[in-house]
Amino acid sequence: MEGDYIKLERAYLEAYKPEPRAPLMVSFEGDITGKPAMEGDAMIPTVIVRRFIGVWPGQRCERAMSKAGLSD
Repeated sequence: MEGDYIKLERAYLEAYKPEPRAPLMVSFEGDITGKPAMEGDAMIPTVIVRRFIGVWPGQRCERAMSKAGLSD
């Protein structure tokens, strides 16, 4: 619940979805980082939403895919 997480959650809840809990394409800038598990010493990979950009009802990830590589 860091950064723009709350903005993303509100936008998801307000966006049109054909049924409850339906997938929705969302754009954001963020990081994947390890956070301590609630129990034990494990680190859990966690998405941190640094900057919420928008929601795109009716869109699919395949349309927005890029051929660019990732680094770091």
